[in-house]
Amino acid sequence: MANQLSARPWALDTPSAIPLWSTPLNIGNIEFINYTNEQDCAQILDKNGNVVWVANGADDFSPVRSGPIGWIEGLILDYIDSGVLLIYFK
Repeated sequence: MANQLSARPWALDTPSAIPLWSTPLNIGNIEFINYTNEQDCAQILDKNGNVVWVANGADDFSPVRSGPIGWIEGLILDYIDSGVLLIYFK
């Protein structure tokens, strides 16, 4: 699956060195789902390279949720070992 930005929530599974979105976003929360190993990780950056959120898989493979994020300046999916990040907006 490729990154899906045309519907909400966004579903991201393909890292990119360039911003997937370059203007401000108001993120409600992020979920890390469908990962295959409890050591799997994912990281979201803003367009300036600042860490927004890092996810680590859970030993019971349950969804890992970020809690409230708020406004960020653009979005880069820096890395994801497996699974999908769901991006929910306010």
